Amino acid sequence: MRHRNLSPLLVWHLSQRKLLYDLRIPHHDFVTSLSAITHEGSYVCVVAKELNEPTTPNFIVVYDLQSGTLFKKWKPSCNTVSLAISQLNACVIAGLEDAKILIWDLVTGNCKCTLVGHNAPVTYLKLDPLGKVLLSYDKEGRDSAIRMWELSTAKSLAVFKPPAQISTCEILPNGVFVVLALKERNDLLTLALKNYGGSTADALEDDCGGTLYGNPDNQHKVFNLSN
Repeated sequence: MRHRNLSPLLVWHLSQRKLLYDLRIPHHDFVTSLSAITHEGSYVCVVAKELNEPTTPNFIVVYDLQSGTLFKKWKPSCNTVSLAISQLNACVIAGLEDAKILIWDLVTGNCKCTLVGHNAPVTYLKLDPLGKVLLSYDKEGRDSAIRMWELSTAKSLAVFKPPAQISTCEILPNGVFVVLALKERNDLLTLALKNYGGSTADALEDDCGGTLYGNPDNQHKVFNLSN
C-alpha cells in the first residue's frame, strides 16, 4: 500500500525566521489555503479533511499557539469554503458551501449565530483590522453581492452589488471604507459605509466622486522594480 504525504500546517515566527510548529493530524490533510491566524498570533484555525472518507464534509480545527495543542474542533453539516478568526470577539467565522456563515464561540465552542443572506457559497471572508466588521462575498461571482456584518451583534450593515466581478478587496478599520478591484476594469471602486460608527446614511455607497489617486501620467505604464 502506498502512503501519500500529508499536508501539514506550518507556523512560523517571521522576525526570528524560525519554524514554531509543524502541525499534523494522522490520516487527515490540512487545506492550508483555508486557514486564518489571530492578529496577536495566539490561535490559528484551519480546515481539515479525512483521507479515508473523501465524501465526508471537511471540518475546522483551532490550535492554541501558546502550546501548539489542539484547542477546538467543529464539524459543520457541509464543507467550509472560507475561514476567518477574531480574537477581539473570541470567535471563528466559517463560510459554507450552502451559502450560510457560521460564527463559533472560541471559548465555549458553541455556534453563536448563523448569518443568512447570500445565495451562493461564501468563498471569501475578510475582517477589518480592528476585528469588528466582517466582509463576505463569493469569489466565483455566482452571488454578485458583497455584504458587511457587525461581528459582535451579527447585524447586517450593508449590501452592495458592484458592476463587475470582484478580483480582490481591502477593508479599512471599522469598515468605514472598502476598496474593490474589479475584473476587466482598470479603476478601483471605493465604497463608504454610511450607517456605522456615528454616520447617519443607510447604505454602502460608491464614494469615489471621480477622485484620481497618484500621477495620471503613469497610467498604463510598466515599471521594472527588480532593482
